[in-house]
Amino acid sequence: MAKSFKKANPLEQLEDNKPVTDQKPIETPVAAVEPKRPNTTKTAIPDKPKRKPGRPKVKTEECKTVNIAIPVSVLEQMEIAKMKYGDNLTRYINEIIAKDLDENMEMYQNIYNMLKQ
Repeated sequence: MAKSFKKANPLEQLEDNKPVTDQKPIETPVAAVEPKRPNTTKTAIPDKPKRKPGRPKVKTEECKTVNIAIPVSVLEQMEIAKMKYGDNLTRYINEIIAKDLDENMEMYQNIYNMLKQ
Protein backbone atom coordinates (compact mmCIF):
# COMPACT_ATOMS: atom_id res chain seq x y z
CA MET A 1 0.00 0.00 0.00
CA ALA A 2 1.34 3.43 -0.96
CA LYS A 3 1.99 5.99 1.73
CA SER A 4 -0.04 9.17 1.49
CA PHE A 5 0.97 12.57 2.95
CA LYS A 6 -2.40 14.27 2.47
CA LYS A 7 -3.19 14.37 6.20
CA ALA A 8 0.26 14.52 7.76
CA ASN A 9 2.52 16.64 5.59
CA PRO A 10 6.09 16.29 6.95
CA LEU A 11 6.87 19.90 5.98
CA GLU A 12 4.26 21.16 8.42
CA GLN A 13 6.14 19.55 11.27
CA LEU A 14 9.24 21.69 10.71
CA GLU A 15 9.70 24.71 12.99
CA ASP A 16 11.13 26.92 10.25
CA ASN A 17 8.16 26.50 7.96
CA LYS A 18 7.44 30.20 7.73
CA PRO A 19 7.16 31.82 4.31
CA VAL A 20 10.26 33.80 3.39
CA THR A 21 9.43 37.43 2.51
CA ASP A 22 12.75 39.20 3.15
CA GLN A 23 14.61 37.65 0.20
CA LYS A 24 15.12 39.46 -3.07
CA PRO A 25 13.79 37.82 -6.23
CA ILE A 26 16.34 35.73 -8.09
CA GLU A 27 17.74 37.49 -11.13
CA THR A 28 18.77 35.60 -14.19
CA PRO A 29 22.56 35.45 -14.36
CA VAL A 30 24.37 37.27 -17.14
CA ALA A 31 26.40 35.02 -19.41
CA ALA A 32 30.09 35.12 -18.56
CA VAL A 33 31.02 34.51 -22.18
CA GLU A 34 29.52 36.41 -25.06
CA PRO A 35 27.68 34.28 -27.60
CA LYS A 36 29.64 33.38 -30.72
CA ARG A 37 29.04 35.55 -33.72
CA PRO A 38 29.50 34.36 -37.27
CA ASN A 39 32.95 35.09 -38.64
CA THR A 40 32.45 37.66 -41.37
CA THR A 41 36.13 38.25 -42.12
CA LYS A 42 36.64 35.02 -44.05
CA THR A 43 35.64 34.84 -47.68
CA ALA A 44 33.03 32.22 -48.38
CA ILE A 45 34.39 29.34 -50.43
CA PRO A 46 31.66 27.61 -52.40
CA ASP A 47 31.18 24.00 -51.34
CA LYS A 48 32.22 21.37 -53.82
CA PRO A 49 29.39 19.08 -54.86
CA LYS A 50 29.48 15.87 -52.88
CA ARG A 51 30.59 12.82 -54.81
CA LYS A 52 28.61 9.63 -54.67
CA PRO A 53 30.33 6.77 -52.87
CA GLY A 54 31.77 3.90 -54.88
CA ARG A 55 33.54 3.56 -58.18
CA PRO A 56 32.90 6.19 -60.85
CA LYS A 57 30.85 5.07 -63.82
CA VAL A 58 32.89 4.54 -66.97
CA LYS A 59 30.15 3.21 -69.25
CA THR A 60 29.41 5.46 -72.21
CA GLU A 61 26.09 3.87 -73.08
CA GLU A 62 23.48 1.58 -71.57
CA CYS A 63 24.76 -1.96 -71.09
CA LYS A 64 23.37 -5.38 -70.30
CA THR A 65 25.23 -8.02 -68.32
CA VAL A 66 25.73 -11.34 -70.10
CA ASN A 67 27.13 -14.44 -68.41
CA ILE A 68 29.26 -16.60 -70.70
CA ALA A 69 31.38 -19.70 -70.25
CA ILE A 70 34.99 -19.36 -71.42
CA PRO A 71 37.51 -22.22 -71.36
CA VAL A 72 40.17 -21.71 -68.71
CA SER A 73 42.99 -21.92 -71.25
CA VAL A 74 41.46 -19.03 -73.25
CA LEU A 75 40.76 -17.04 -70.08
CA GLU A 76 44.43 -17.27 -69.08
CA GLN A 77 45.40 -15.75 -72.45
CA MET A 78 42.72 -13.09 -72.10
CA GLU A 79 44.21 -12.06 -68.73
CA ILE A 80 47.42 -11.19 -70.59
CA ALA A 81 45.70 -9.51 -73.55
CA LYS A 82 43.46 -7.29 -71.38
CA MET A 83 46.54 -5.39 -70.16
CA LYS A 84 46.40 -3.44 -73.43
CA TYR A 85 43.03 -2.04 -72.27
CA GLY A 86 44.08 -0.93 -68.80
CA ASP A 87 43.58 -4.35 -67.17
CA ASN A 88 39.85 -4.13 -67.99
CA LEU A 89 38.49 -7.47 -69.21
CA THR A 90 35.05 -6.07 -70.06
CA ARG A 91 36.55 -3.33 -72.21
CA TYR A 92 38.80 -5.88 -73.96
CA ILE A 93 35.87 -8.18 -74.79
CA ASN A 94 33.72 -5.25 -75.97
CA GLU A 95 36.52 -4.04 -78.28
CA ILE A 96 36.93 -7.52 -79.79
CA ILE A 97 33.19 -7.88 -80.40
CA ALA A 98 32.92 -4.37 -81.88
CA LYS A 99 35.84 -5.08 -84.26
CA ASP A 100 34.30 -8.40 -85.34
CA LEU A 101 30.90 -6.80 -85.96
CA ASP A 102 32.47 -3.97 -88.01
CA GLU A 103 34.28 -6.46 -90.23
CA ASN A 104 31.59 -9.14 -90.59
CA MET A 105 28.18 -7.51 -90.03
CA GLU A 106 27.16 -7.81 -93.70
CA MET A 107 27.83 -11.56 -93.67
CA TYR A 108 25.97 -11.97 -90.34
CA GLN A 109 22.98 -10.05 -91.73
CA ASN A 110 22.84 -12.31 -94.81
CA ILE A 111 22.91 -15.44 -92.66
CA TYR A 112 20.22 -14.00 -90.40
CA ASN A 113 17.96 -13.19 -93.35
CA MET A 114 18.40 -16.69 -94.86
CA LEU A 115 17.54 -18.39 -91.57
CA LYS A 116 14.59 -16.11 -90.91
CA GLN A 117 12.81 -17.18 -94.15
